[in-house]
Amino acid sequence: MKTHARIIACICLLILGAAAGAPAADLPPERWDHPAEATADCQIGNLNDAVGISGPELFTGNEAFAYLVNPQDQCGCTEGGFTVETFYQLLFFEPQQVPALMQVVPRLLAVNIAPTTGCMFPGPEVCLGQPVTILVEEPGYQLVTVPMEQCPLQWFDQPYFLSLGYEGGSPAFLAIDDQPAPCVEYVDRGFGWEDMFLIPDKTGGGKHILFGDVVCGALSVDNETGSWGTIKSLYR
Repeated sequence: MKTHARIIACICLLILGAAAGAPAADLPPERWDHPAEATADCQIGNLNDAVGISGPELFTGNEAFAYLVNPQDQCGCTEGGFTVETFYQLLFFEPQQVPALMQVVPRLLAVNIAPTTGCMFPGPEVCLGQPVTILVEEPGYQLVTVPMEQCPLQWFDQPYFLSLGYEGGSPAFLAIDDQPAPCVEYVDRGFGWEDMFLIPDKTGGGKHILFGDVVCGALSVDNETGSWGTIKSLYR
């Protein structure tokens, strides 16, 4: 059944398919191939197919999520620089969870490395986007779509974290793949970043779906970018 979502501030939620009123476990997400936007050169993040949803109480609408990306592993920006133009996260809403009103903030984060384990985890902000208010009125799978404005070009050969922060207290479920991995996806529930791989009931065996549109660009040596913080953070 085709669903519709009304979006405040001209932000679109892509409805990936739902059967309103049916239990979440009976609604496998539709397969989709993550087409890049017309203005994007490529996409980075978790582009795997979604196969299920997260456990309860992981997404209450007052968390931030982060996903590790290495742009050079997924894109071919020969100019040496890139910027993330749009952030996406796939969520699932049960009938009793709508309408849901959320404020979403996109961030590109630098990378820190834990000295004892070598595990990468989210570091300081490289770019902070404007908050976007979204109203979801129908249940089912929704692709939250948030633009990132005025983010300068970053070094293409450095790792980063894509991050979306939510406020508003509207609960939902994370759509997940079937490929769990440590040191890749994180949640901040108000007490600092937690590796989601270590949360027993977080997904039932997979990573959440968060990705972004990349636009390549020429990055001159004397350009001032937020990525210098990324480089320094690798050695803290």
